[in-house]
Parts: sequence; structure tokens; C-alpha cells
Amino acid sequence: MRSIAIAGPFRHHLQPGKAIFGAAVVGGFFAIGGFGGARAVPPLQNAKNYQRKSLLQYSILMVFFLTMIALPIKMLLRLCVSTLYV
Repeated sequence: MRSIAIAGPFRHHLQPGKAIFGAAVVGGFFAIGGFGGARAVPPLQNAKNYQRKSLLQYSILMVFFLTMIALPIKMLLRLCVSTLYV
């Protein structure tokens, strides 16, 4: 795969294909987690509090929750699969 010509210390690391693939994986994680959280969160929380949340409040809650869950997943991937950057 051919890199984009750019000057500076990151000129060898800019590869659009890998960036697009990584963005799709991260976006998929948040999309699937957000929709899956709609099924998993109500039984765990008080149903009255869950129903009062707006879409913005729910979105912020899920972004924080999924970011918190992603850390142990990244640690396991780093230890088990021997990847450098997850």
C-alpha cells in the first residue's frame, strides 16, 4: 500500500487504508455497544431513571461506559495477541 507523501516525523506512518479500517472497527464497537446497551442497561438500572434520560444523556452515558469497558479489552488484546497498538 502506498503512503501519502508528507514531511515530518510521521511520514512513514500515514496509511489511509489502515486508518479507515481502524476507524470502522472503533465506530462499529461504539455502534454495536450503544445499541446493545439499550438492551442491557435498563435491567441493571432503575427503570424510571432510564426512561427519563434523553437521547443526549443516554449517548454520553454509553460513550463513557464503552470507553471504560474498552480498556480491559485492549489490555487483553495487547497481552494475548502481542499487538503493539490497539
